[in-house]
Amino acid sequence: MLRAVTAVVRQHPNLRLQIRRSKQVDHFVHLRVLDIGKLVEWWQDVYPPFSTDGDTDSDRCLEGFLSDQNSTPFTDPLKPLWRIICFPMDSTKANDNSTGPKRLAICFVYHHAIADGMSGSAVMAALRDALADGKIMASDEDGHGKEEGNEADFTLRNLPGEISPSMDDLIPYHLTWKSRLRSASHRTWQRLGLRGACSTPVWTGDVAQLPAERNDARARTLIRVIRLSVVRTKRLQERCKAHSTSITAMLQVLVGSALFARYPEAQALRCATALSLRRFLPPSAGIDNAQLGVWIDAFTWIYKRDDLHPGLRVASEDALWKVMHDSKRKINRQIRKGLNDLSFVSLQGKSDFKPQLRDLLGKPRANTYSITNLGLLPEKKQVPREASPMADAWSLESVLFSQSAHVNGSAVQFCAVSCEKGGLSISMNWQDHVVQEGDMDQVKTLLEDLLLRWSS
Repeated sequence: MLRAVTAVVRQHPNLRLQIRRSKQVDHFVHLRVLDIGKLVEWWQDVYPPFSTDGDTDSDRCLEGFLSDQNSTPFTDPLKPLWRIICFPMDSTKANDNSTGPKRLAICFVYHHAIADGMSGSAVMAALRDALADGKIMASDEDGHGKEEGNEADFTLRNLPGEISPSMDDLIPYHLTWKSRLRSASHRTWQRLGLRGACSTPVWTGDVAQLPAERNDARARTLIRVIRLSVVRTKRLQERCKAHSTSITAMLQVLVGSALFARYPEAQALRCATALSLRRFLPPSAGIDNAQLGVWIDAFTWIYKRDDLHPGLRVASEDALWKVMHDSKRKINRQIRKGLNDLSFVSLQGKSDFKPQLRDLLGKPRANTYSITNLGLLPEKKQVPREASPMADAWSLESVLFSQSAHVNGSAVQFCAVSCEKGGLSISMNWQDHVVQEGDMDQVKTLLEDLLLRWSS
């Protein structure tokens, strides 16, 4: 595992970053020394919090573990902004040299400042490929390539490489007139206590506030997990294709329906959907889905109760398919805009965001819920067996993506991802003071029921 992680760190300079503060300004620095052995932890005597059989107890353990990790900051200035925790499953141990199948649960935790959601997928895919690469696993080039006792030294020193370019570096400084009008409209509606161009008040949970201190329970991210089988996932994909829509559009609508069912007082919900900008960046930048960085934006729109959950009952299936189809058209329209009319450009040219952030405190949140769908993880690289006898040794059985509830400020976040052998996995992430845990348990049950019904 250490050899595989070392190989991935060599590929991606962003995994060597830390944040320093000088003259009241935060900036990135490259760490000159990285001890990979101290960044990869093995929790060998803990019941593995991850399984692929949908075991309820295992999922509860997983939810508690991810809640802890998403609530634990990176405080060591000598370590980068990521960590890896490995859980041996079955009889697998860190020093196990047996020839039987090995199963591991690997948790990669990283700061959003160095990487976005697609970057997390890239790291997991790169780890899978490195573990199956016979040349990497047999290499003596890790660290100094020397032995200390019975363990190799996996200390990396003075590696070359530059930080990935930011969106400010790649996207020209400009604001289209539509962006200006949208920002002005949003600020006007905020002052009126509304959200965007909607005359119906939007429900967004509790107002924005700061926890009293870091250990305040309100700063903690809480998580729930929903997982579908491969068969059900394929059924959802087939039905979406038949109705000219997508999994992302379906999630937007079904999540909205579940929230309306739980909160009868809500008459309108604002959904924010993440959009990767990688496909739009200049080819000369050399950025694809295998690179690490932050190249993402979000677009929003409003769902009204009458469209998704009129009265006390969910809308008919035909009505929901119509809304999903319309949502997919809006997604396609946003994609066609490319780098035009991006929401983040309103922050360009500003060196200090703190006044804007302080101005949000005590006011209603902008969004009710957010959707991040990473899609299918990159497929395994095809390596000839004669070139690497381990080519088929490792694969991904299942994958899950979750976020800290501090990432985008929505009342609740939903993250989706799948891999070649696993079905769709969804995480719900929220802070306890914004929405209540009991309410979110009911939303999870409602959403799970909807997904099971639509995938049957």
